[in-house]
Amino acid sequence: MSGQEIAQNGRPKALGFPAAPIVEAVFAIQPLEEFEDEELKAAVDMLSSHYSNLIEMPFAELSYDAVAATVDVKPNRLTYRLEGENPSELALLRPDGLFVSQLAPYRSWDDLFVRFKRDFLAIESILAGKLIG
Repeated sequence: MSGQEIAQNGRPKALGFPAAPIVEAVFAIQPLEEFEDEELKAAVDMLSSHYSNLIEMPFAELSYDAVAATVDVKPNRLTYRLEGENPSELALLRPDGLFVSQLAPYRSWDDLFVRFKRDFLAIESILAGKLIG
């Protein structure tokens, strides 16, 4: 095969890429019941010591019913983007959950999981009693 070698699993592996060129890696936790605005603000306060920059962004959800040909828009709410000293380290707090993200350059799942666990434990009291989907 030109430009490829066969990996042990029998699938072609591109030469020159010892690891996948990951652009973003994410760990998330999503409660079945959305966070209330007060819960989101409390979670931001709990995570603020781990992140140096906070950006507030609007959050809206659209859904389309093809049978009835209707569009439903849930009202705008705030979502929070927290950036670390290293701007490639992010956490998003949205009504639908906590998303801990590592943008390129990506280091390892282990490093990302350490941050996710830290952030999860920081907001654990807000998640108490919520079912996780």
